[in-house]
Amino acid sequence: DEKGGKIDVGNIRLIDIREVDIGTYKKWRSDNGAANASINRELAIIKRGFNLLKEQRRILAVPTVKLLEEGNARQGFFEKWEVAALLKRLPLHLIPVVKFAYKSGWRKEEILNLTWKMVDLEAEEINLPPTLSKNKSGRTYPLVDDDLKKVFRQLSNNRAFAVIESPFVFLNEKGKDRIKSFRKSWIKACEEAGIGERLFHDFRRTCVRNLVRAGTPEKVAMQITGHKTRNVFEAYNIVSVEDMKRSLKKQEQGLAKQSDKRPVVGDKKKYYEKEGVTQLYPAATYVLPVEGDVEPEKGGKRIPLSETLNEIMEKNEQSEEGDTEPKNED
Repeated sequence: DEKGGKIDVGNIRLIDIREVDIGTYKKWRSDNGAANASINRELAIIKRGFNLLKEQRRILAVPTVKLLEEGNARQGFFEKWEVAALLKRLPLHLIPVVKFAYKSGWRKEEILNLTWKMVDLEAEEINLPPTLSKNKSGRTYPLVDDDLKKVFRQLSNNRAFAVIESPFVFLNEKGKDRIKSFRKSWIKACEEAGIGERLFHDFRRTCVRNLVRAGTPEKVAMQITGHKTRNVFEAYNIVSVEDMKRSLKKQEQGLAKQSDKRPVVGDKKKYYEKEGVTQLYPAATYVLPVEGDVEPEKGGKRIPLSETLNEIMEKNEQSEEGDTEPKNED
């Protein structure tokens, strides 16, 4: 039975749990829709409890607690046009929440529990205390985005004008208390926007991907979104089809700059032009791009390019030998 987000397993003592009970528990949680990652976190707590009992010599052996595979990381992302479509269908009180989630990548509970004491409009900063962070690590979000500045200033003005006593930044439809749940409104807005079934947590993945695309250093991006482990960060940085299209387009542009003409390779001299003068350098390999395998017609006969190059090199060698002969001073 699940109550208030907590799992009630009855009055079973830890020392009475056996491996078969652990297997039954895993199946029950999975059948009720729990993700493998969530189940593993719960199993880790159980395993830790067994280890503590063994350290205290209250049990002799620890049951085997096998974790589930976690290759089921969700891959949902929001494209910019999808966010725009969603904002047009959401109730007014949810629009600021979605705008901030899209730009910050913060968790839903972190956003919904923000109070005005954590918002400094003059310094343009939002300071999340460790007590509200899932990993118990506080962080600061600079309000540099112009649209988000307008959002928070408008919310502040609304609060002052309506004399709202609630300390929370994001209020429910009645404007009296914080937003606690918006599942029905969310599902309806997604359907009307034509973007299919989406999770609010997709904004977190989307923000990570957008930061990476913008060239943000990994450590900075992790500080912005509140990720503490690199493994989780990498799990969200999943390459989309659009990412692959952009990369393949760059490849196409790079190939377009390369010549599709076959180079001619020589084994005696390097041929190239310098300052408009054709020069020949001995004892080197040269590559000469040409239009075909033969030179244009000479005297009605097509001369193979290799013969032409050999003729040029022989003449150059004769010229060099003539330069080295001693001159007759008479």
